[in-house]
Amino acid sequence: PTRYHRRCPTRNAHSTDELMSQTPPVSKPVRDRDDFYRYYAEESLSEATLQRFESTRAMVMRVLGMLGRTATGLHVADIGCGAGTQCQIWARDGHTVFGCDVNEGLIELARERAQEEGLAATTSFQLASAESLPLEDQSVDVCLLPELLEHVVDWERCLDECTRIVRP
Repeated sequence: PTRYHRRCPTRNAHSTDELMSQTPPVSKPVRDRDDFYRYYAEESLSEATLQRFESTRAMVMRVLGMLGRTATGLHVADIGCGAGTQCQIWARDGHTVFGCDVNEGLIELARERAQEEGLAATTSFQLASAESLPLEDQSVDVCLLPELLEHVVDWERCLDECTRIVRP
């Protein structure tokens, strides 16, 4: 099979429920030297970002409704989640959310923010590449990847991975 039709399970694939029960190792990256980290830590809380993510959530929920799909208790994957802002929006609505990013500092910040918001039980964050997602085939209802594709070299593989993890 070509990479466009890959359907083999990912190494170390987990269900979202399994990931929720795991306690990830906590690391303390040196944040004050990372301009990328500082920018996204601030930008992730801006009014424009919050409006954009809320608009995305509202649109996805409308589409699910039009398709006659249940819109409660969804398993959501946010690929390239950064500081976890979008994950928190979905978790506040009662959904189980998995977020991943390649920036360790932002993943740690996402965990801290989820804990502070009382959302640690319904969110899980993991350091992972969008080109090799640590989730089982057809394990999520919604897969979000805003502002991600311009940051990955092999965007086709990234889309293959997202297609692989979404339930039909």
